[in-house]
Amino acid sequence: MARRAWQPLPLDTTVKVLAGADLMAVNGADFVVASIEAVDPQPLALDLALAAVYTWRNGGDSPRYRERQVPEYTTVESVVLAHAVMPTAAFYLPGLRWRGRLSPLVIDQATTISLTAAFARLPRTSGPREAAIARVAEIRALYGRMLADIAYRIENSAFFDSTVATTRQFQTALALWSDVTRSTSDEEVIRRSALVTVAFDTARANAETIGELHLPHTARGPARRAAGAARLAKSSTTEAERDAAHSHVVSILRSLALDCLPDPAALPRAITAPPRPNSAR
Repeated sequence: MARRAWQPLPLDTTVKVLAGADLMAVNGADFVVASIEAVDPQPLALDLALAAVYTWRNGGDSPRYRERQVPEYTTVESVVLAHAVMPTAAFYLPGLRWRGRLSPLVIDQATTISLTAAFARLPRTSGPREAAIARVAEIRALYGRMLADIAYRIENSAFFDSTVATTRQFQTALALWSDVTRSTSDEEVIRRSALVTVAFDTARANAETIGELHLPHTARGPARRAAGAARLAKSSTTEAERDAAHSHVVSILRSLALDCLPDPAALPRAITAPPRPNSAR
């Protein structure tokens, strides 16, 4: 990913692709700066990898400075939300010089400037309402790609199981968002967008951490085979190979008959879906 100082950074960018980056996220006059260190694999935690994140907010309640580890799929928006700031935009910084718990400085080539001066240099952005609406649109589009990716749904079935608390909270947040209209206040639009964002990230993190452990023990082996066959069906270059893999997936899912797994009757269209969501974010 190209990194140009002072240029916009999508709020849904994950820390996995931001190792070594410095950034500033803003909402009105509020801003949070962050430095992200390389992702550290955690082999004993179901392949969960963590990134070290250092953040500082220009105002608000203490502590202004935070240092923590977050999962690799944590978004910029979620990182900033830890400071009770709902960002409307984010930008790459040329560099940050941390000074303990004091306000860090921005290093731009041979010049050192304050965070306030750096904030003044940022390009103008759209308003908070527009940013909130755009953010939910991005999440819904990504969720749609996840629904169409059969292998992903099999391997992370908890994300699509409404009996799971985090998934149910995400579905509720989406339902609340569906009631948003032009007459909904800016404050309420931003609040509901934040609910969708946090609920989505939480439900996804929970499902990807649990993985196949959400399934009954006896279903995990067949589910792995079904996911492999789904990938084969999606990548096959011959119709015969694709049909054979598709039939194998249908057969396994019918034998498992689990509500949290894709409906075999709905596979013909979905199994040839676009690339998996892990590569889209």
